[in-house]
Amino acid sequence: MSMSTIQQNAAKTTYLYSPIVTFEVDGQTMPMNLVYVTKRGQSDQYLVLATTKLSLKPDEIIQMYGRRWQIECFFKVAKQYLQFDQTQIQSYDGLCGHLAMVLIGYDILALAARENKDERTLGDLFYDYGRPMPDIDVAKALNWLLETITGLEKNSPWKQPF
Repeated sequence: MSMSTIQQNAAKTTYLYSPIVTFEVDGQTMPMNLVYVTKRGQSDQYLVLATTKLSLKPDEIIQMYGRRWQIECFFKVAKQYLQFDQTQIQSYDGLCGHLAMVLIGYDILALAARENKDERTLGDLFYDYGRPMPDIDVAKALNWLLETITGLEKNSPWKQPF
């Protein structure tokens, strides 16, 4: 099996089928490239991506839609949670300022989401929990325990004289 065959097979696994079809709009036929892609985690369901730019390869169409989907997710968050479409500003400078504030808010939310998904947040607390404990000599551990207990008794405010 040659290297080019391996690369073609690897690229083929990202999509199921990619035909060029024609459709009619107002009496004019237009060619369209369709790409059938399996949904993540659901091999029995698929998405259909379409473009009229026939020079694009199926993998390029998938990448283009991936970038486009990130933009769609930004606008959904900006409208639903950051009031991007809830402004009464009518000046250009005001709209630019409003957009800048929405973008800053989105960046802060994206950063918070990233940090909350990272298991090493809170000063690497959870990361340190995953490290193995060093072996402790039993005699040293008992000595430390006795010193701690006697130290607590000496410093106790409820100490009663005998």
